Amino acid sequence: MLADAFADAFPVLREVAYLNAGTAGPLPTVAADAIAAVARTGAHEGRATGYYDHLVELTPRTRAAWGRLLGAPPGEIALTVGASDGIARALALLDWQPGDHVVTSDEEHPGVEGPLGALIRRRGIDVTTAPWDDVAAAVRPTTKLVVVSHVSWLRGAVAALDAIGAAGAPVVVDAAQSAGAIPVDLTELRRHGVVAYAAAGQKWTCGPVGTGALWVDPSWAPDGGAGVWPTYGNLADPHGGLGAPPWPDARRLDAPSLSVELLAGGLAALDALEGLGWETIHREAVERAARLAERLAAAGADVAPRGPSTLVAWRHADEAAAAAFVATALEQQIVVRSFDGEPWVRAAVGAWTSDEHLDRLVALVARG
Repeated sequence: MLADAFADAFPVLREVAYLNAGTAGPLPTVAADAIAAVARTGAHEGRATGYYDHLVELTPRTRAAWGRLLGAPPGEIALTVGASDGIARALALLDWQPGDHVVTSDEEHPGVEGPLGALIRRRGIDVTTAPWDDVAAAVRPTTKLVVVSHVSWLRGAVAALDAIGAAGAPVVVDAAQSAGAIPVDLTELRRHGVVAYAAAGQKWTCGPVGTGALWVDPSWAPDGGAGVWPTYGNLADPHGGLGAPPWPDARRLDAPSLSVELLAGGLAALDALEGLGWETIHREAVERAARLAERLAAAGADVAPRGPSTLVAWRHADEAAAAAFVATALEQQIVVRSFDGEPWVRAAVGAWTSDEHLDRLVALVARG
């Protein structure tokens, strides 16, 4: 079982039933070591040419690793500091006008709601928030964009991106709970109208907080975007003065001042997971999450409707009861999470989740 192979790679798993990759995945030793090695070099040798040469070496390798995971050419991958950063960058590619219509769902993360709310206030756009299953039906002939999560962060439902794309509007996807968790093929999603896909590096790819990736269809915003401001790393010739053009590929969308330390850790984690086999990781994680959902339901839990994802949520009496369960679980070294204003507790299951970890959670739920 793949979970056994993870036992030595992730120190937290030796004692803790860590079921919170939907917030931040377990950090592998190789990633922690890579971060520390770069930091030590900077401390002892300074952060001059050699330090930044390392940045130049890491960025194309990181793009390529994300490209292999998502099924996209490296030149279409921008490096960001998280999924929310990617969403904001994707939305900034459009020239928004008052009355422009956007559709989103009622199960979106603040990383989607925040940028859309800002566009309402600053540009006067019109946003329709539709029930998760009714997003496609809310699309109008004049809809400028759909912004939706691939997997609901609240309960693990999977968006019908084929139906949403068929409604006719381009689709920007929050991939925080899908990239690294379930199989993703951007070549296929592109055929369904997906024009941007924003991934988090700290969740299912187990990298450090402050890493991520953004795929953008090159034909969607070929001029570089109305609201994306290029800085040093985004310029093809940073010494070209005021006339310096941005890179013609996804490098124009990179977050500024990418951290050498975080890139090293993120790439180490991506390489380690790829070495174990993404296909196997995805299959085992989805299957184990499905089994957890079945076991929780059999134990009497009110499990939320979900899809073939890695998230499982179940209902408590109210927000306070859900938070109390999370606190009790933590005392027993079981890490799950609850949500402000919601009665749900959520477990995020990875291929690294052992049978013993699932047994501990189900036993705690069964005790009420």
